[in-house]
Amino acid sequence: MKRVKPKPLQLSQTTKTLSATFFEEQLPDEESALYNALKSISPSDLIIIAIKHIGTDQKKDHYHVIMKKADRNGSFTVKSALNKLHIRFRPVEDAILLANHGIESTGDFSACLSYILHQSYSAKRQHKKPYCISDLISNISEDEIQGILDGYAPASSKLSSDDLLDVARNVGYKLSDFEKTLDEMNIKGLTQSMETKMRNAYYAGAEKVVREGRNINRLCIFIGYNTKEDNPDIIKYAVKEALSEKNTIYIQRGTNETINITPSTDAIIYDNPCRSLS
Repeated sequence: MKRVKPKPLQLSQTTKTLSATFFEEQLPDEESALYNALKSISPSDLIIIAIKHIGTDQKKDHYHVIMKKADRNGSFTVKSALNKLHIRFRPVEDAILLANHGIESTGDFSACLSYILHQSYSAKRQHKKPYCISDLISNISEDEIQGILDGYAPASSKLSSDDLLDVARNVGYKLSDFEKTLDEMNIKGLTQSMETKMRNAYYAGAEKVVREGRNINRLCIFIGYNTKEDNPDIIKYAVKEALSEKNTIYIQRGTNETINITPSTDAIIYDNPCRSLS
């Protein structure tokens, strides 16, 4: 299903969904008035979710409010809905804010929610600080909010080539498992050429860790046992069980197999049987 893109809204317009980004200047009655009004509105009329983002060096503290009509066939006027929440956009003084996504439709509501929590792909690529459901103020429960989020399944097949390479590069930089990530993304129609490019980007991300001078520590287990006196099966089983939650490579002495140690390798087991131990 094609995602609906957000569209700019004017104060006088009627809409089914709304997303507003604003600052303290747009809250003449202060933050508490916004939150109290929000909680007093019935979710059978409007579903409303708000969050305050703590600013960075580039941007000061700001707020996001998203809302939608509970009745899919219903609609509301932008200005009246904002007035109910004590949010004031001034047509002249706030013209720049209005022109820069200050008020727009949400497009896909669950995707918009994921974005204001900084859990979307685009937010992660920009290394934005992630927020939790508990950081939200809403007139619906956390379970209901989670249900909305669960409906957000990033359409991996719709991601651009640059998006896919960014994801792969970040996975490599975190030294995570590439194959597992690829499976979880479940990208439809992924070509062999694109998978190769993503794998190269993955290793480039891991290479950056080395260039930054960070150590990549791995647990190395050396198993030595007497094949005549010890039970090798029990020894090997105990070691493998102890490392069952780690991404482990097993090396058998005397084998000529090629061993590939990946960025996500946690541990290496070297099996070294001998006839007698000194």
